[in-house]
Amino acid sequence: MTWHNYLFAPGVFFAALSRHPYFGISLLLWLGLTILFAGFQALRERLRGQINRRSSRSDWQDFAFCAFLGGLVLALLSFCAFCLLALLGASVRMEQVVSGIVFASFPLFLGLYLEDLRALHWRFDRPARVLFTLCAVGTGILLWTAFTPLAQGSGAKAFAGALPVFLAYGVLAIYICNSNPVTLRALYPWRMQEGDRVRVYYPAGKSDTEITQIVRGCDAALRCAEELMGVKPLPFKVGVFLFPDNETLHKRLQLKKERSKWCSGYAYGDAIVVPYNVWEVIRRTVAHEFGHVLMNLHVTHKLYGLLDEGLACYMGVYVGGGERNSSPPPTVSWRTLAHPTLFFEWRHVDRPEYTARQTYGYAASVATFLIARYGMDSYLKLCRKAVCAKEAQAGEQLAKAVQEVYCITVEAMERNWRDELCNPRYDLRTLF
Repeated sequence: MTWHNYLFAPGVFFAALSRHPYFGISLLLWLGLTILFAGFQALRERLRGQINRRSSRSDWQDFAFCAFLGGLVLALLSFCAFCLLALLGASVRMEQVVSGIVFASFPLFLGLYLEDLRALHWRFDRPARVLFTLCAVGTGILLWTAFTPLAQGSGAKAFAGALPVFLAYGVLAIYICNSNPVTLRALYPWRMQEGDRVRVYYPAGKSDTEITQIVRGCDAALRCAEELMGVKPLPFKVGVFLFPDNETLHKRLQLKKERSKWCSGYAYGDAIVVPYNVWEVIRRTVAHEFGHVLMNLHVTHKLYGLLDEGLACYMGVYVGGGERNSSPPPTVSWRTLAHPTLFFEWRHVDRPEYTARQTYGYAASVATFLIARYGMDSYLKLCRKAVCAKEAQAGEQLAKAVQEVYCITVEAMERNWRDELCNPRYDLRTLF
């Protein structure tokens, strides 16, 4: 084969050249493609709002992460392919291998951009998977074509040399094609009814009367929650996604089923998900999840466990009219239960030290005591100051926050709280 033949196969021309300028071009292209992909991700979030997972990374961190990861992947794949070709007796240079991988990867990157179409609407899900599969196949063909001249025209050696890249891209294609879209809007063939403050997404075949009642109830609950927290109304309509049942909810969101059947709702930044039921059944869960949304957008999105769930439970009771009983909270200290791992232990083990009902009741009791005695503003300030980057320090951070906000030690505050449990004035013992 002569170099003229390389012009007929995209990427092969550059792969067959060992001149330094083309190697530099390939590296710049790879860096540009990875950063552009990060830019598409950030643009998608800005256009459509939060996706159904929390992320505290800023845009520049996303760019840096994608560039670093892309460079690392390229280096590893190139090194593996170069070693295999060398072992097979092919006379090849590293820059040829790098250039071949970069230019042959164009269809795969195009597929990654097309992958974002899945997040727009559920109708785009299947076509986008098909397109991505075709792009992955196209990349495989180009890889084999690009590596053939490097292996002196031997198709078998070319396939063996490109095998690490084939495997890596194949795993990526299988993972994407078996994953669900990243937005709640695209996870199910929804019907939608819009209210003053919310958009309710629900499965087909539901009663119009029931849906209207749910929409009005969600509007009222969100308005009441904002008034209780003393925050401004949200500048957008919160999405309320009502999955047909709990099993479908966990399957579509790819969540492990909670070990406690008591937990059935989730909040995702600017939206909540709840299994479908009549308003009287789901109103407490809806109010609880609205508490998380308001905490996330008005207070902090980095707080998990005791104080975060405490406010949400408070909303579930005082906004959603939650059920009450006389079960007292466990004797564990605030410092100890401030650790999210212990608070949510019931999610991961069959026999946790404290059940979901106990930890959530404990959190509701603490929140109600602090809000009733010191006010909502002080509680929200406490939530902001209790944020801790390292979980091991969560208890100490809570103690510092209590001291700073209320000018009292956490031990003294906890004693006051336990004394108040015997006082029916704040109805602490009857929350859960």
